[in-house]
Amino acid sequence: MARFFRRIVLFCVLLCQSAALPALSVKEFSSLVPAGTRDSLITSAILDAVVVSDCRSRNMALNPNLVYDSVDITLSERTAYVQDADGGRGVRLVFNSSEDNILERYDCVRIELCGTVVEHAEVPDCISISGLSEGNIIGRQSGRADAVAAKVRRIRELSDSDIFTFVTIEDLDFACKNGSYVHVYENYVQYSDVLQGPAMKKWVNNRMDTWAALLRDSEGAAIYMPVNSLCLWRKNGAGVPQGTGSVSGIIVNEPNRRYGGNMGPYSVRPVDEQDISVARKRNSPWKCLTAWVLDGSQGQALEFEMLGVQTGVWKNGRKGDKVVSDEGPAGGLLWTDSDSYIHIDNDLTSVEREKNGYDSNGAILFNGPTLSWYDFDTSGSITGTKAFYIEFSPKKAAKATMMQLVFTWAAGDQDGNNCWAYPAQWRVDCCVDGGKWTPLAEAATGSTVFNLRSLPWWDKSLDNLGSRKTPLDCGLGMQTRAFNLPASAIGARQVLLRLSPAGGTYVQPHTDMSQDVASYTPVTPDMTYAVTKIRFGTITIDYK
Repeated sequence: MARFFRRIVLFCVLLCQSAALPALSVKEFSSLVPAGTRDSLITSAILDAVVVSDCRSRNMALNPNLVYDSVDITLSERTAYVQDADGGRGVRLVFNSSEDNILERYDCVRIELCGTVVEHAEVPDCISISGLSEGNIIGRQSGRADAVAAKVRRIRELSDSDIFTFVTIEDLDFACKNGSYVHVYENYVQYSDVLQGPAMKKWVNNRMDTWAALLRDSEGAAIYMPVNSLCLWRKNGAGVPQGTGSVSGIIVNEPNRRYGGNMGPYSVRPVDEQDISVARKRNSPWKCLTAWVLDGSQGQALEFEMLGVQTGVWKNGRKGDKVVSDEGPAGGLLWTDSDSYIHIDNDLTSVEREKNGYDSNGAILFNGPTLSWYDFDTSGSITGTKAFYIEFSPKKAAKATMMQLVFTWAAGDQDGNNCWAYPAQWRVDCCVDGGKWTPLAEAATGSTVFNLRSLPWWDKSLDNLGSRKTPLDCGLGMQTRAFNLPASAIGARQVLLRLSPAGGTYVQPHTDMSQDVASYTPVTPDMTYAVTKIRFGTITIDYK
């Protein structure tokens, strides 16, 4: 009943306001819709605004799955963003069909909102209007870029008032400089001219969409840049820019379950590649202190602390030794106490259009029993966890002002039996010169706990589970994560980083594929069948 009366009040306010004014600015309209309003029908209101999206862009919104093997690619095509010319406030418009959305970038538009539905979210504070048709556009005039006031921000300066407006974020570089704009397994994306040749079309199944690159600035802040797979520029053969610059786009709040859910309070969606003004030449303020890159320059090889250089891709891997870093002036060691074997495997950083994403000799794969990641007492309760460890000395960066950990990773492979039963949530802790362990927060999200997703896999009958479809929250490729190290790490004798499960849960796919939610099941000592495979494409410790 309260919701009904709130709708009536909103109807009356908008009716009276639109009768008094020929048209409302976005800011004026927003002030009339109370925060917390949901699914409220607008009976009468007219909006004057400038379009900052483009109906020809393929990167306007996250395209959701309709079912496990089908994506609604029209949502991006149906979505537009308009704002006041001064950039003070923006609103998202969702049209009924792709044909209804005729709005081009910088159009000055007048929109009749009668019969549409408004939603004003409280956290974050943003407004969406849906149910629009082409008939709602009662005035449209082509404009120019200078019709929109330039909004320039640093990452830390972004606020809810920037959501659904066009913003230029300055002082950025790509946290991971390998590969294309997004690191995806091409078999599962939406087929497009990015994937050249008829042979490619045979194995592209169109089941997934939308991945993200991670951008950072010289202050250590980070923001995700979502990119849809139908963007023809996402993999153009050139790789990502190596330097610094600005990225412009629509600021959105857009959780992505495939990526782990939380993408931070704000993400930036470029309208097209021209919005990415980052220098091609490497000139980042961040320098590599130590890294595991495996760029193939040394062939298919890893160097171990005790075993030395080991060549080849090994079926049996190595166990109980530490991998020596292959880049940077400081020596570094990477290992695990989880009883896992260490292999050379592939990552997803290829830039060639005719490849499905894999680059050989691109990843370090850890393969071992899931149970080995946990300690149990006699009753079967979890008493502790094992971890990945990174050890290095930051003495060569004694004059640094910041240090940052960046890595790309994913669980599983294309065999469904190796793509579940891995630890679901993870955390990163830091120990300086043998002191206490300190939890680190993600630079992009501020969270100390984050979700891992597996690479996509084909439908099959899984051991101990039976028939399972590809999960709706299965990852599309390699996640990129970044963490700022504490100031005490600068100039220290030794820094130890620990990446470990953040609880006693593992991922189990649903039988009901309509549920776009990961099933987190407690780990128990009888899971002798479970295997965890985790690969790192790149691990870097950078400083500035």
